[in-house]
Amino acid sequence: MINLDTNTAVAFIVEGSPVRYELQGFVNKQMVIAQTAFNEFVNIVQYSAGSLEQTRANRFLQRVTVVPDNPSAAA
Repeated sequence: MINLDTNTAVAFIVEGSPVRYELQGFVNKQMVIAQTAFNEFVNIVQYSAGSLEQTRANRFLQRVTVVPDNPSAAA
């Protein structure tokens, strides 16, 4: 299982991302994103993404499972 943060999610979809093609190796693995990271990602896409990035974001979100935030006691 791959746990994604906001920046990694953005790297999956942003035009010109130097790591986007490397990250595609994770597409066939189970990917999860915490609710807070998901909310931040959706907000970034809504206000900053172009049409190609929005299309990539929609495909990306079909492959990701959103999980509830569950911070550790140390957090």
